[in-house]
Amino acid sequence: MRAPRLWQLFLSSVVLLLIVAVIAPHQLGLLVWKLALVCTAGAAGYWFDRWFFPYARPHQLLGPPRRRDAPSDYGRAGDIVVAAAMLRRALIVAAAMIAVSAGL
Repeated sequence: MRAPRLWQLFLSSVVLLLIVAVIAPHQLGLLVWKLALVCTAGAAGYWFDRWFFPYARPHQLLGPPRRRDAPSDYGRAGDIVVAAAMLRRALIVAAAMIAVSAGL
């Protein structure tokens, strides 16, 4: 069985949380509150993207899977259009997270 994706990031987060708990346990509540706000902002950014662009979702632009012998644009939008939709979504989510983080 493979290790879960991004397990190193999760492990380092737990280690840093334990360090905060040892050094300044009174800050744990604030840390959890800020983490909850940033996570909520990320989810809100995702839903903003879905509301603002209901017909330009990256997974819908992909279309059906390509056959190996088919031309590169068979049954799907151009790769640049799909990449732009994914980048748009990432920027909206990041902007929402940065906006909430700046307010903290």
